[in-house]
Amino acid sequence: MNKNKAYLFTSRFYLVVAIMAVSQVIFPQVRRQTIDDVEPLFSENGLIKSHILFNIYFESFHKMTLQEADHFNGNTFFANLLIPISHSTQFRIELPYFTEGDAVLKEAGDAPGEVVGAPTHLKGYNGVFNLYSILIEHQFRSENKNGFNFLGFFGGGYRLDPIETTFEDKYNHAGITAITGFRVDGNLNNNVHLFANSKLTFFMVSDDIGPSDKGWDWISGADGWFLGNLSGAVMLPKFSGFTPIAESRFMTDFHQYNTFSAGPALVLSLKNVDLKAGILIGVNNDAEDYRSKFDITIKTF
Repeated sequence: MNKNKAYLFTSRFYLVVAIMAVSQVIFPQVRRQTIDDVEPLFSENGLIKSHILFNIYFESFHKMTLQEADHFNGNTFFANLLIPISHSTQFRIELPYFTEGDAVLKEAGDAPGEVVGAPTHLKGYNGVFNLYSILIEHQFRSENKNGFNFLGFFGGGYRLDPIETTFEDKYNHAGITAITGFRVDGNLNNNVHLFANSKLTFFMVSDDIGPSDKGWDWISGADGWFLGNLSGAVMLPKFSGFTPIAESRFMTDFHQYNTFSAGPALVLSLKNVDLKAGILIGVNNDAEDYRSKFDITIKTF
């Protein structure tokens, strides 16, 4: 890691810490009546948080598909910060930190050795399908009054750093996104909890990163494409501090890429901290072989 990249990384970490500290001073009395703070890994509830939450994630994936590379095996680190500002509204700041892994080229380039099938190393201070984003979220329904929680959100993201390759190509070198979606959750009998999330991301400018061979050039003229993300979870009753969960996810670019995956997760609840671990296993050909995820949720008061 060179000095410029190290400074970039640490400065963004300090930015998150500063936002948390300022938020605690500005919004110290914001509280929500929640039914259960425990959430799955790949879905969330439809509640405005009762406190500021800071999530740190680590994901490992195998055989991810990109527009110009395939069989991408790697790891990614990212975080998000949720800041409630009223009884029905909160801000979300998403901060992808670092992604690295190995892949195989799907398209030839101009550099020596940049041929189809050549191995390439991908690395960058960014996410793959996750960019630096700011969202505003609003809760429209609550389980106490309506029998379920319903939350909608919208916002946008921007690529601060590209994913660089062995051949000095840059993936997602001008990424800009628009994001919208909703989250629903509610209790069944015997304390079984259901979650359903929907998220639609429009990558307005996103060169080389989309999972299909070509983007929707007719929309933005710059490899624009949509990514739909539908996820669901069934959370079973907690025992001895542990909460077992079954999760599933469907992702599509409404073009060539359609994936379905499912798997188990487990949450250990400690004082002001949740430790989570889970895995999604690909079911169809487009899906990654697996994606494991580890999450530390810090609940500040």
